[in-house]
Amino acid sequence: MNPDIRVRAALDSDPADPSPAWTDITSRVHYGDGGQEVRVTIGRQDEQADVKPTEMSWAVRNGDNAMTPNNSASPYAGRWEQGRRVQIAEVVGGNEYLLGTGFLEIPDMQIVDPRSSQPVTVSAVDWMGRLESAPTFEGTLAEHIRSHGGPMVLHFPLTDPGIPMMASNAAAQLSMLVGQVGAFPPLPNVDPEQLISPASLDGPPGDDQSYPQWLQSMSEDGLTFNGNASLVSRDLNVQVASGQTIAVTFWAYLESHKVNAGITPPNSSALWLTTDDHDEQITVGGDPSANIWRATVSVNGGAPTAAVSGRQLETEAWRLVTVRYTLPSGAIDFWVGADVQVTATTPSPPGSITFNQLHIGYALWKGSLGHVQVRVGPAASTMPWAEHLAQHRHGYRGLDRQTVAERIVTLAGYAGVPATEVVVPEACSTPMQAARLAGLGPAEGLRRAATTGQDILITDGAGRITAVPRSRRYNQAIDLAIPFGWVGYRGLRYRPDKPVTDVTVTRTGGGAVRRSNRALALRYGVTGQQYELDSSIDSDPANLASWALAAFGQSRTRAPSIRINMLRRTLSERQQLLALKVGSRIQITGLPAGSPDDVGHLIVQGIDHTIGPGARRFIQFNTSPLLGPAAGQPPAGVMVGDLAASTAVIAY
Repeated sequence: MNPDIRVRAALDSDPADPSPAWTDITSRVHYGDGGQEVRVTIGRQDEQADVKPTEMSWAVRNGDNAMTPNNSASPYAGRWEQGRRVQIAEVVGGNEYLLGTGFLEIPDMQIVDPRSSQPVTVSAVDWMGRLESAPTFEGTLAEHIRSHGGPMVLHFPLTDPGIPMMASNAAAQLSMLVGQVGAFPPLPNVDPEQLISPASLDGPPGDDQSYPQWLQSMSEDGLTFNGNASLVSRDLNVQVASGQTIAVTFWAYLESHKVNAGITPPNSSALWLTTDDHDEQITVGGDPSANIWRATVSVNGGAPTAAVSGRQLETEAWRLVTVRYTLPSGAIDFWVGADVQVTATTPSPPGSITFNQLHIGYALWKGSLGHVQVRVGPAASTMPWAEHLAQHRHGYRGLDRQTVAERIVTLAGYAGVPATEVVVPEACSTPMQAARLAGLGPAEGLRRAATTGQDILITDGAGRITAVPRSRRYNQAIDLAIPFGWVGYRGLRYRPDKPVTDVTVTRTGGGAVRRSNRALALRYGVTGQQYELDSSIDSDPANLASWALAAFGQSRTRAPSIRINMLRRTLSERQQLLALKVGSRIQITGLPAGSPDDVGHLIVQGIDHTIGPGARRFIQFNTSPLLGPAAGQPPAGVMVGDLAASTAVIAY
C-alpha cells in the first residue's frame, strides 16, 4: 500500500496569500510503482551547521503537456508557474500532517513524448529559500521609512554616492535630482559637486548610512558672495486632491556658517516643494528674522502662511522635520524632533494641487539632509504624529535591544514577508545590539538574529517563519521514547565527537572572548570553535564561550541520524513520529548492551521525509546529543543571555 499524501498548489491565489485557495494535484504526482520519490527536507545536519531552507521535490505526470508552463491549451494555463505556493501533507489514521509548504520552482523540461507519462521533477523552497535571492537592505533607517508612515509617493534617500540622485520608490518612477548652483552675485565656474559632497556625513545615531554634505557657501564677511547649491527635480507629478493630506518629511543636520564676529548668519532653507508657476508652495527652513525653524505654505499666489516653531535651528544634531498640509481645510501641521508641534491655517485653499518641482538644500543650506519623503493620503494614516515620533526614535535608537523574536519579525517585515507568515515564540528573548542593515541580505539578517540567541530558525509545515528557542530544546521533557526496534541496526549509527578545547566568541562590531582548556588540549588535541554574537549584554560573549567549552569539551558519542521505516509502524506510532518537530527531545530506548551512554539522549536538528516510489516511506531525524552535565541530564535553569529583567543577566 502506498503512503497517503496530498500535494496541493495555490493556482488561483497570490503567492504571498497566507490562506490561499488550494488546488489538489495529487493525481498528477508520480510516486507510485515506477515513479520517483517525494522528498521534504527540514532543518540542519547538526547543532553547529547552518539551517538550510526547507526543500521539497516530486515528479508530476506530464504526458499531456498540462503541467508545461505557458501552455494555453492546459487547464492550468496561467496558473501553474514559477513561484506558486505549494504544499505537501500526509494522511495517517484520518489525521493530516503538514510536511512542508513553499514556492514552486520548475526546471528545464524536455519535449513531451505522449507515449509515456513523461514525469517532470519539480521542487519548491520555503520563505528562507526565497529570501536568499532577495535584495539587500538599504539601511537601518531606510527600511523603517519604507515600511511605516503611510502611502509614499516620493522618497529620496540621498544616500547615492554621486549626483544626480535617484528616488528609491517605484511610485516616483525613478525621478531624478540634479545639482544646480545659485549665487548672489553669481559665482562663475562652480559645479554643484564643489558645494555638495555626496555620502560624506554620517546619519543619525541609530542609522548606518551617510548623507550629502552642503559645504560652506558664503564669504567670511557675509557680503561678497552668497553661493548655494540645490538638488532639484522638475519632473514630478504629486497630486493632492480634496480630502487628502500631503506630508513632507526629512532629516536635517545644520552646521554653523563660519562668518566673522558681528555678521548675522544667513537664513537657511532646507526644502521647497512647488508648482511650475510657484502659485502653490511649501517651504521649510529658518525664519528670516530669527534663527528658528518654520514652515510656510502659499496658495493661489498669495502671501505665505507661516507655522513658526520657536525652536532654534540647532547645529551639529540630526532632527526629523515634518510639515503636513490638508485640503480643503488648509490646515498646516509642523513638527520638529520629538517635542515641537505647531499648527496654522492658510486662507482660501484650492480644491486640489499638483506639485511639479522639488528643491532640496534651497537657499544657503549648510550641513546635511537625508530621506526626503512625500506622502499623500488620508490625514489619519499619512505620517501622523505617532509615526513622526516613531521614525525619530528609530533614527536615534535603531533596533537597539530588540529581542531575537522582535528582530526576526521586524526584518521579515522589511523583506516583504506578510506578518501572518512570521510566528516566533517570545522565549527567543536574548536582547540584540542596534542593527546595521545596509548591504545585509534578509536571509543572513534573520540567521544572525537566531544565532544571537542560539535559537534554531526554521519554517514550520505551514510555511511560516518561526524559531525553536534554545531553552525549549535543552530544558524540555522527552517528547517521544523510540524503541531501538523501530530503528534497527541499519537505521542507527554512532560517531564519536572530538571534544572542543578552544572557543572564541566575537561580538558583532566589538571585541572577542577566548576560553581554552589546556588539559583537554593535551589529551585530545586543539579543536577550535567560533561564534559571532550580536547580543547587547556585555557579558554574553564570555558566558557563551564558557558554556560552549563546558558543553562541547566532553567526550561524546552521538547518533548523527536515525532512519525509520514508517510502513512497519502502526498508525499510532506513525502519528507520534510525524508529531516530532525540529527541536524535539527524543530518547532511544532498549539500545543493545555496550551502547554509549549519551547516544540515546537526543535533540532533533533536522527531518528528512522520503515517500515512494511505490510502497516506501522513511523518516530520518538528524540529531545532536542532549547537552547537559551528564548523559540524559538537561542543563539546569535558563541559559544564554536570557533577559529576566532590564538589568538582570542570566549566565549560559
